[in-house]
Amino acid sequence: MRVVEGRAFVRGRFEQCCIGIEEGKIAAIKKIIKGDPHFDFGSNYILPAGIDIHVHFREPGFPNKEDFHTGSEAAACGGITCVFDMPNNLPATTDARTLEEKRQAVAGRANVDFGLYLALREDSNATDLSKLGCPFKIYMTGARGDLAFGAYEKLKKTLEETEKAEMHTSVHCENQDLMAKEDGVGLEDYLRSRPNEAETSAIGMIGDLKAHVCHVSARESIPLLDRPNLSSEVTPHHLLLNAKTDLAGFGKADPPLRRRADQAAMWEGLVSGKIDIIASDHAPHTIEEKEEEFERVPPGVPGVETSLPLMLMHVKKGNLTMERLVSAMMKGPAKIMGLDKGSIEIGMDADLIAVDLRKITKIRGDDLHSRCGWTPFEKWEAIFPLGTFLRGELVSEDGEIQETRKGRMITKREKP
Repeated sequence: MRVVEGRAFVRGRFEQCCIGIEEGKIAAIKKIIKGDPHFDFGSNYILPAGIDIHVHFREPGFPNKEDFHTGSEAAACGGITCVFDMPNNLPATTDARTLEEKRQAVAGRANVDFGLYLALREDSNATDLSKLGCPFKIYMTGARGDLAFGAYEKLKKTLEETEKAEMHTSVHCENQDLMAKEDGVGLEDYLRSRPNEAETSAIGMIGDLKAHVCHVSARESIPLLDRPNLSSEVTPHHLLLNAKTDLAGFGKADPPLRRRADQAAMWEGLVSGKIDIIASDHAPHTIEEKEEEFERVPPGVPGVETSLPLMLMHVKKGNLTMERLVSAMMKGPAKIMGLDKGSIEIGMDADLIAVDLRKITKIRGDDLHSRCGWTPFEKWEAIFPLGTFLRGELVSEDGEIQETRKGRMITKREKP
């Protein structure tokens, strides 16, 4: 039996205990357990590992930006042991053939567990595609015009199909009819081109149908989320940055960085639970691309490695309780995606992180593992995990990968 010892977050509080692990599952939680290997973290915290249900690992199609090996390495070093990868690749993942091509491309290269989204087009048959066991993504707008899903009646019909099939469906909510065609020359121009109303209008189109709202960013969206059919996420960059942040093209993202009032509303929504979870929307581009003239800069920022460390820093500062962090980045995502992860309980996957809240470091792009090599949080303070365990295996220690290619694919039909 493998053993991880420390102050574990069990049943909503910290207990000094040992966690016994057999066949990748938590088998026992006791004061004393003998086993080999025995990882003793003393009085440091043991938390469930993070789950990020919104990443873009850029494979296939854009290996110069990221691939599944580098993206999942970044995830593991940031305390994330399960990710769900978006389908806007090249080619886009839209059917059984492209899903299998992507699965084969990434098989055996992932350092964490992963799921793969399928993109739904207006002409997709969601009922048939649900048999593939993968979650769905709907783009109501986006950089890939061939995936844009703007017709309200077709949106309604598709969401009725996904709800009947009981398949998770994430929606990028921006109404392209309310957006300008020009990006402008900076972040504040870009915000004006994609106003708050574009987001709220799109959320309103979902109505009473079941869906997950991606990357909430507008303060007016918060009241619209208070419906039992909706779950929602917020990104660290919409929590921590705004349109006045001095990032130029490096801060260009969809939806855009908004005003300080929106930023404050995102924090209130997260702390209160009106927004369910945190997801990074890790969307790396190269430094060269981000240094282009603003209109040519592709939207997106990296974040899978820094999201949990940044939020742990806010726990230390008292801006977020540990219980709310665990709900937002571990337990909540697991519940939304139907995973046996996210909690330190007998029978759950032994996905764990060890954390020393006294060990504060400054984020540096050169030290991170994403291929893109930069971060919008350069020199920000953060708390990275001492160790990350995937099903009881130490996959990362002090920012270095220890065990590679241990990740397994997750589908609704068969969990790892």
